[in-house]
Formats: sequence, structure tokens, C-alpha cells
Amino acid sequence: EDSIGSVFSLPVFADHNSNCFAAGEANIGSARHYQNMVDILIRTGISMGIARNREIFSMSEISAGELGHITVNPKGGKCWCGSKGCLETAVSGWAFNKKLKKAMRQGIIDKLYTSEEFAGLAASGNQFAVEILGDMFDHLGIAVANVISLMRPEAVVINGCFNAADKLMLARINEIISKKVHNDISTTEIIVSQYDDSIGACGAALMAISRLYNPFYHLEATGQQV
Repeated sequence: EDSIGSVFSLPVFADHNSNCFAAGEANIGSARHYQNMVDILIRTGISMGIARNREIFSMSEISAGELGHITVNPKGGKCWCGSKGCLETAVSGWAFNKKLKKAMRQGIIDKLYTSEEFAGLAASGNQFAVEILGDMFDHLGIAVANVISLMRPEAVVINGCFNAADKLMLARINEIISKKVHNDISTTEIIVSQYDDSIGACGAALMAISRLYNPFYHLEATGQQV
């Protein structure tokens, strides 16, 4: 940060992309009508940003929000992190590529699709795509249900490479939530974002402005009365 700032003679801040997406969605995006939300970002891996009163909330500056490494299947496959059964072994761009390469070796498909293309196939009703992504979204639903049980956010926004299959995603996630979270106390809205990566860029800009002008970031010590 300091080296970049010295080149441009400007203050520079670095943060996780999931926090940038959460800031964008919470302030001007899909969750702008909610005070407290969680954004789940699906790319090669899965990460999570938390916005409380539309400000990014984190208890750590290192590896915070690594939702992809919670365990969803203790007997599942080995993750690149070394653990078994992480969420990323079931649903992520990394897991998706492994599934498609296996299907291609078995002759089920004759080409490799991008995650966006495959999500489009599922949205159009392609049975194989629905089967593959449906299973992935079931595992994602387990993670979302855990987030709801732990945090009770007003909204969970999902932002990522499978968003074209939004109807399938919402159906499978809500089915899992209905089984794992008590309906009488669950009021969390599940939203598949309709924004592209620009919402993350907007969030990054908002975070930089907040860090420059919000007094919260300039407190020298915590635990003091102010």
C-alpha cells in the first residue's frame, strides 16, 4: 500500500474483493434497502463480506470471511488447503472445472464450458447442467443456512459466476434453508445479484472514501469511551 501510494502521492487502501462487493451491494446494489447483510462471492473460490449498518465489519485483517473453507462434508474430497470436505470442494469455479473435466473424460460432454456458459445452459433447462449445478447449489444452501443461523442478517446476496442460473440457485438454496433454519425465526432475504463486477469496483471506491472521512477508522485505540 505504501509503495503504491508513494508513486501516486495518494492514500492507498487494500482489502479483500468480497468486502468490496459487500460494500457495493449494501450501499448502492441489491441490498441497499437493508442495514445488515452478507455478500457471498463465488469465483475460483468462495469468500464472504459482511456489512453492518452498511459499513464493512471484520474481526480480522487476515483471511477473514473465508466461507469456502467451512466443512460441509467431513468425508468429502480433499481441498487445496489441505482439509477435507470444504465448501470449495463442492461449489466453486475450482470444483466446477474438476467436474466438467471428469464429464469430458467420460464422454458426457464434448467441450469445456465457462461457468457463465454452463449456468446459462442450466437456466435454459439442460438436464446435465441442472444436475451438476443443482448439487452444487445444495451445498451452497448448507453454507447459507449456517450463515443465517450464526448471524441472522437481513439479506444474503450471492454474487458470482453462476448467477445466470439464478432461479435454480434460489430454489435449491431456499429448499435447504427450509429444512435447516426454523421458518418462524428466519426472515433473511436471499438475493442473487443482477450486477456485474462493477459493483465491486464501486464498493472499493466507497470503502476508500469511508476510510478517509469516517472518524471510525481514525480512532487510535479501542475500548475507550468516545
